[in-house]
Amino acid sequence: MIRSNNTVSLGSGWVDPSSWDFVDEVQSQLSIVRNELWAMTQSHQMTAQTLGFGPRNWISKELNLPEISNCVENWIRDGGFHSEQIGYDSRKSGEWQTLPLFKSDLPQTEALASRYLPNTLQMLNHIPNLQFSAIFKQPPDAEIAVHKHSQNRRIFHFLLNSLDGGQAWIEVGNERRQLSQQGDCLAFDVRTPHGSGNNSTTDRINLVLDIAMSME
Repeated sequence: MIRSNNTVSLGSGWVDPSSWDFVDEVQSQLSIVRNELWAMTQSHQMTAQTLGFGPRNWISKELNLPEISNCVENWIRDGGFHSEQIGYDSRKSGEWQTLPLFKSDLPQTEALASRYLPNTLQMLNHIPNLQFSAIFKQPPDAEIAVHKHSQNRRIFHFLLNSLDGGQAWIEVGNERRQLSQQGDCLAFDVRTPHGSGNNSTTDRINLVLDIAMSME
């Protein structure tokens, strides 16, 4: 899974994505992920909220699967905090919108997502130690407050769309790095304080992977 032991830079929290074997494969298939997502929204002619590309509800309402609505909330709690505190669905400004794809202890999520994004889920199934995956959408001018998780995990953000009129950013520790072009990837240890924002004029849409370290 890891090509080298030097995956965290001097305690900064940042991780070198190129050190992980699965990253090249994911980047090579980002266009497939994007196309499946776009086709899903168009073919079903639903609003983003009805589809579930919105805060924590995803398509549970449509298919009468209320347990799916807790997928993101459960992931937040797994990280050691409640969404009313700091982090993803607790908004500093703007809002996050979340489409869950996979959660290791909630197989219903994968089963439902595979109906709409089958190739995406097939790719995810080959990623070792994957605990959670989702598509996150962060609107222009939105920010997520600085927070950290309690588990020994690495999170990877792959940008699915190129941004116009500026850049998005993730701050880990005291260092801020930018995302602007489709395929850009940033990764870090979630135990390090981190936050994010979108200073572009385009929705920032990321494929997010939460990976457990093998010693867990």
